[in-house]
Amino acid sequence: MRCIGCLRPTSQDNCCTNCRPLYQKAWCVGPRAGTLQRVIGSLKFQNMYAAHKPLAALLAERIDQLPKGTVIIPLPTASSHIRERGYDHMRLIARLVASERGWHVDYALQRQSDSKQRGASRAQRQAQAKDAYCVTKRLDPTKVYVLMDDVMTTGASIKYSIEALRRAGAEKVYVAIIARQILD
Repeated sequence: MRCIGCLRPTSQDNCCTNCRPLYQKAWCVGPRAGTLQRVIGSLKFQNMYAAHKPLAALLAERIDQLPKGTVIIPLPTASSHIRERGYDHMRLIARLVASERGWHVDYALQRQSDSKQRGASRAQRQAQAKDAYCVTKRLDPTKVYVLMDDVMTTGASIKYSIEALRRAGAEKVYVAIIARQILD
């Protein structure tokens, strides 16, 4: 296992003590390369709607068994991307994973901006993500929340989304991502 933040080897929950993440557990299907990269790209950039099914299956298989009342929070996609594709790819994946596991999906995490991270530098990604997310309601502190995203590059979106979830009352926040990519 590797820490999803820094990719150092770790033995527990894909989180290392060096990174001090805001989440307690994390899961990642694999690096953004090869077949995984092609399937993610086809879903996001080539409008291959059906590609969400194998990605959801891979992610569901990777996540540990969690309590029945677990809530999945998909990281919201920029509205301009939804208009281009005709769907929010993370909502599709979250619904399939939740259905397979008997969990719930909650869309309380909302995007406040339409900034695009593709092609942005590390500093730009941090600045864009800082005020990009809010939660629209009070969250139950007794529930387990799984923040779900397709690709983690710098971790900025994950970090600021978790901060918003915590401000809304979430105490146990885990992270599930399909792929990890290092910013060149």
